[in-house]
Amino acid sequence: MAKSAEKFADELAVADMREAGELVEAGVRLPINVLGSTVDGSSSRWPMAGGLFREDEIISVYEPRTPNPEPRSIIIPTVCDIADIKTLQSLTSTPYPIIPNTVNLKSNTGMNRLGVRPGEVKEAVRRIKSAGFTLKSVFSHLYNATDEKEAKIQLDLFKESAAFLSPHVTRHLAASSAMALPGCFCFDMVRPGLALYGYGNYGTEPVMKVRATILKIFRVQKGEHVSYGDYTAPRDMTVAVLGTGYADGLRRKTNPNLEDRLVSVHNVLCPTVGQTCMDLTMVDVSGIPAKRGDYAYLIGKGASGEALAAACNTNMYEILTGFKGRVTRNYVW
Repeated sequence: MAKSAEKFADELAVADMREAGELVEAGVRLPINVLGSTVDGSSSRWPMAGGLFREDEIISVYEPRTPNPEPRSIIIPTVCDIADIKTLQSLTSTPYPIIPNTVNLKSNTGMNRLGVRPGEVKEAVRRIKSAGFTLKSVFSHLYNATDEKEAKIQLDLFKESAAFLSPHVTRHLAASSAMALPGCFCFDMVRPGLALYGYGNYGTEPVMKVRATILKIFRVQKGEHVSYGDYTAPRDMTVAVLGTGYADGLRRKTNPNLEDRLVSVHNVLCPTVGQTCMDLTMVDVSGIPAKRGDYAYLIGKGASGEALAAACNTNMYEILTGFKGRVTRNYVW
């Protein structure tokens, strides 16, 4: 996705240093903003999802084996707490340029996750400058962009707290869901995430497809069990076994007897039957000329990501980010 976005985006944003490092290793040249918490109070470790980067792992991103190591792209961390400033300052004093002397500042206008309070913004900016950093941007995040009245409260807090800043400091507030709000929410740039996948009411079309291979096809008689638990076939059916399961991101069913999850086989929507297993999922393909080796689409070819999210009692964000680990990703642009 990032390589494709280089064609139209001015900058990129990621959650943590692990993701930033992956983009650098992939050859991405755009500035990469790490919008999540970048430091954990230690001068030698960086937090990331699922663990920590050692300092030498971060340095490797900047090719330390060369006589004068230069970053292949610019990674810009975010100050999410005033205490972050001191830690970032200690990291810039290492032998290699782990980070540039440029930071973002996150303002907590109501989400109550990361960020300094609006009343702390001035002090945070003062300390950022005193530590020798240049402030690149200040930003916040809306907790409910579908409610314009609630969003306006955060908008006003954000504008007021950042009013003293130079116009050269970039301001941004809108992620995908806020792009449908009036233009005053967009400021200097927007952070599209879900919209890049074509979901949401933004005049876009879904671009992500998820498919699995049919490993086996066989007949099941009415009353026979399928998968774990007490599910029994309510009718004679032809069952296809797909090579995917919850270890790949396809959630287990709350009720294995429901047939509300549909996959597309030969452009026909077919219900999954029985419980989703760790590695396998069964589908009723009765009346369809499916064969071993064919693809079944969990998303795409008529299978709706929104419908899958509804059947899993979750949202599109969790569905789209859930397919990982063993799943092979193919990017087309």
